Amino acid sequence: MRDNDSKKGSDFSSATENVRAYQAKLLEMAQANMQLAFEFAQRLATIRSPVEILSVIAEFTSKRIAMFQKYSVEIAELSTVVVSPTSKMDWTFISLKRSETGVGHPS
Repeated sequence: MRDNDSKKGSDFSSATENVRAYQAKLLEMAQANMQLAFEFAQRLATIRSPVEILSVIAEFTSKRIAMFQKYSVEIAELSTVVVSPTSKMDWTFISLKRSETGVGHPS
């Protein structure tokens, strides 16, 4: 029983590390998004003619699409890592706890 408990502990530890990595990536994404928004605002403020608006919008739209694609791949990779360790969880233990407390079971 001790080996099983230590395995559960390492699974939860690994899951915690993966969640932290996921949160760090989300923070990185938010910072990159804000930086791009500030750059866009600065460029809009320096536009001298209406024709430049379209080129600035096109430039930043392509930058935003590239950023979205990059982070979509990275988040997808992290998501599979985050889900993987928790899928090994002992669901029997959870079912027993629910039956003891009555949560999730009709009375």
